[in-house]
Amino acid sequence: MYRILLFAFILFLSIGMYAQTTFVPDDNFEQALIDLGYDTPPLDNYVPTANIENVTTLPLSSKGINDLTGIEDFSSLQILYATSNNLATIDISQNLNLWKVVVSNNQLSAIDVSQNALLEILNCGNNFISSLNLSQNPQLKELYCEGNNLSQLSVSNNPIMEKIFCSNNMLSSLNTSTNPNLKQLYCYGNNISSLNVTQNTELEILYCYTNNLSALDVSQNTSLRFLFAPFNQISNIDLSNNINLTHLDLTENNLNSIDITNNLSIEYLHLSSNNLSELDVTLNSQLKEVVVYNNQIDSLDFSNASQLIYLMCDINHLESLNVRNGNNTNISGFFAQNNPNLECIEVDDPQYSEANWPDIDPQVVFSEDCNPLGIIDNEIDNLSIYPNPFNNKIFIESSETIQVIQLYDMLGKLELETTQKILELNHIVQGVYILKVIQDNGSVQNFKVIKN
Repeated sequence: MYRILLFAFILFLSIGMYAQTTFVPDDNFEQALIDLGYDTPPLDNYVPTANIENVTTLPLSSKGINDLTGIEDFSSLQILYATSNNLATIDISQNLNLWKVVVSNNQLSAIDVSQNALLEILNCGNNFISSLNLSQNPQLKELYCEGNNLSQLSVSNNPIMEKIFCSNNMLSSLNTSTNPNLKQLYCYGNNISSLNVTQNTELEILYCYTNNLSALDVSQNTSLRFLFAPFNQISNIDLSNNINLTHLDLTENNLNSIDITNNLSIEYLHLSSNNLSELDVTLNSQLKEVVVYNNQIDSLDFSNASQLIYLMCDINHLESLNVRNGNNTNISGFFAQNNPNLECIEVDDPQYSEANWPDIDPQVVFSEDCNPLGIIDNEIDNLSIYPNPFNNKIFIESSETIQVIQLYDMLGKLELETTQKILELNHIVQGVYILKVIQDNGSVQNFKVIKN
């Protein structure tokens, strides 16, 4: 009888002990709990339930965890960090107090949050999730599900949503019409062909590049500060109401024109690889970075953009470029090559620009005033000047008597004055010059000539 009673007592203690423990089969999970002080060595696959049932925040990121079995007994858990592990599945259906879940950078193919009605922040980005049901999460404010395999995403039952990060999925559409509080939308790298953000009047940041958009209406988004929509097929966009815009990128679209005269706060402007023939930036005094290469722009005037630090306007049809803004020493990057019609760039200090801005075409010179002599390039019937460009000599033929010939550099400095029709010009450096020919009949003609 004594032995029977002793065995029963031991069995009772054993059952009682295991009834008060939580099964944690993953050694890395248990080790993390030991490190947090919720368990003691050695690893035995069990953790005292009493030690974890009142835990509200659980940091488990980058612990090499494969299995979160045991998480269900964290009954008070509000915040879970389990990013950058090896999780293929996760069950948080018993963790009813969760309001923040971060499980990005795992191997999840699905996540069920239907029981987590208090959820405000969900980060499940960079997994393999193909569907996501958020219909039972009315408190959700921030969603990070980028880098998954989502072909559909509904946020219609999330009326107080403020941030959506759903980039690099396979979405063909996205409806945000029931999210009036939306402030940030990152939906780039999808196949979205139509995006309606007219109901998102609080929107401040929109990243929708690398989609299939042919149009984008941002007329109602008066709070918009960042608009990144390159690599689409947008042919027209009205930015007149976006007066708070500071960053604009519409690179590689189909724009024939754009008006940014109302966008006086713009600092970063990227419009490369469009079909623009003109661009008025004379009112955009806050510009810092401008990248507009590969267009057909013929004139750019940055004389009011005193904060400019970077300009790339290669591969255009520029005939006029003015960057004389009183602060050229602030410009750390200047690129204006492949503009065959450009001969002169107006700057603060030509010597400084020549020393620091080498990325220009060979025929281009820097000058404080690109029109110091009222240059006329018309051909004159009774006057012939050749060769042009020249090496060391210029020959002048005229049917009229020449009174005087003068050669000026682009700053208006007189380099030569003569009555001879053969000009010896070994002493001048290569660049663009103005040749002024005054004839006895009173005719005064100015010509651009270029020394090789």
